[in-house]
Amino acid sequence: MKGLLVTLNIILIVFLCLFTLTQAYYRAPLHLLLFTSLCALCLRESMKIKMFFITTAAVFGVMFFMSSQNASLANPIGLFLYYATWPAAFYFYVSNGSVKHVKKIIYFMLILCLIGDVVSLKYLILDPYVSRLMAGAASEDDLLQYQRMGIGGYGYVYAMVFLTYGIVRWFRVSKSKLEKLFLLGFYAVNSLFIVYSSYTLAIIFTVLLTILAWLSSMGQGWKIFLICAGGISVYMFSSIILEIAYQAAEALELEAVSKRFYQLIQAQKYSSTDTLSRAELYMLSWNNFIKNPMSGGPYWGGHSFLLDTLAQYGILGSLVLLFLKFCMNICSHLTGGGSLTILYFLFFIFICINACTVPQIPVVLFFIVPLIIYLERENKLT
Repeated sequence: MKGLLVTLNIILIVFLCLFTLTQAYYRAPLHLLLFTSLCALCLRESMKIKMFFITTAAVFGVMFFMSSQNASLANPIGLFLYYATWPAAFYFYVSNGSVKHVKKIIYFMLILCLIGDVVSLKYLILDPYVSRLMAGAASEDDLLQYQRMGIGGYGYVYAMVFLTYGIVRWFRVSKSKLEKLFLLGFYAVNSLFIVYSSYTLAIIFTVLLTILAWLSSMGQGWKIFLICAGGISVYMFSSIILEIAYQAAEALELEAVSKRFYQLIQAQKYSSTDTLSRAELYMLSWNNFIKNPMSGGPYWGGHSFLLDTLAQYGILGSLVLLFLKFCMNICSHLTGGGSLTILYFLFFIFICINACTVPQIPVVLFFIVPLIIYLERENKLT
């Protein structure tokens, strides 16, 4: 009975956080209510999960106290909520869920994602710039309209990027032809969605995660050799690779992507970051942190989660980063250590160069992919 209640609880949060057709109805108070009920259902679990809930409650307490002193500090509360939910849910399924039951949950989430991809593609193929507008350029009314149409925005796009790692690893070990066909179809549709979402970094990360996931099942020696050889090749032929990527983006009429690759080509050609506007935004956040290291200041660039957090909240912002590390450690420990290292390393790079205050990404990073890796370790995906 408790397992059914937890599952229903998690399904409701997934509909709120991940499903594109219900994203317009996401409300942090409702998420908090569902998370609280999840905590109540799991209180009789082992000491480890009790400690997780105690730590999370302590963090929330500190953040609420801080926000009562300074209203601008209320924003990280929602962020903690996004990231606290999914390690707790993952721990519960690892401890209590039958393998068959867990696989059904994963399939359910993948089908929701597939629907979101298809619905989004219906609009993005006609106008690839819509997804980028949802990252901040669109007005609140337009954003709400796009969300109600079911178009996946910034958070959903990068959630699907990180999901690529789990899908490719699952495809590698699965021995069911029907399952492989489903995973291959999902990967194709998902990749097409990521391309037409017009986020250059998302496309680059998808390629990287695909390669790294494919290499992950190889022996350590071969893995190191191929990664080093690949890195050297990219460095040596970077200008050719960027030119090919630029021409491909032009052919697909992805204006934002071709513009970014052109900027990268110019930056490499002249050995300068003058054409990259983000470099100035990163420096704005860093300089603000240096000037106000204890309490933060009023200015930040808005394009680096790590630097922006330090710029806004000073040293106290490190609590957010420590909590993210805490969530990573829980999932890594339960999946056997190193399997998630590559994924979380790329996520760290991501938060250094991009914003990350969205509810979709944690669902994938701390629940769906860890569940896939856990089942892979237990030889239950074959």
